[in-house]
Amino acid sequence: MIKQLTMAAQTAKAVKVELKARFPNTKFSVKSENYSMGDSVCINWTDGPTNNSVRDITDKYQYGHFNGMEDIYEYSNKNEDIPQAQYVQTQRTMSPEMETKIIEAHNQTFCEKGQIKDKNAWNENAQCWNSNLIYRKFEEEIKMIKYNKLIGNATIEAISLNIAFKLNKGDYN
Repeated sequence: MIKQLTMAAQTAKAVKVELKARFPNTKFSVKSENYSMGDSVCINWTDGPTNNSVRDITDKYQYGHFNGMEDIYEYSNKNEDIPQAQYVQTQRTMSPEMETKIIEAHNQTFCEKGQIKDKNAWNENAQCWNSNLIYRKFEEEIKMIKYNKLIGNATIEAISLNIAFKLNKGDYN
């Protein structure tokens, strides 16, 4: 007997193929789940492309959205040509190495008062928590990197240089 994949599994497989083609230097974990009244696909990766870059690819694989005002699921994106799941979720994490590079670039740019010593402390200069500042810089700078052209440490170094350049100008937005 031939094992037939669930629609969520077919969706996960299609998503993984497309993400691998678009971002060959990033390792994605793509898992499907089936449950009563629905299914989902969860996509996780470390560093690499932004959530928005990945969502540009994956949004078409979710066939609708939940309408909380009316407490219903609306089929607003149904497409019979591709496999789809009820929910497609993305989650990008930052590696400790990337976090260290961002903090180092920041600390090389600012005087003692503006440096990040504790990532959970309030940063008076930026008017936010240091952890938020680090994550913002991570999201912002990664957009400028061409992932299919940079590999490993070259990517981290390019990000660090770009961050140092921008932080020198005091740009926190």
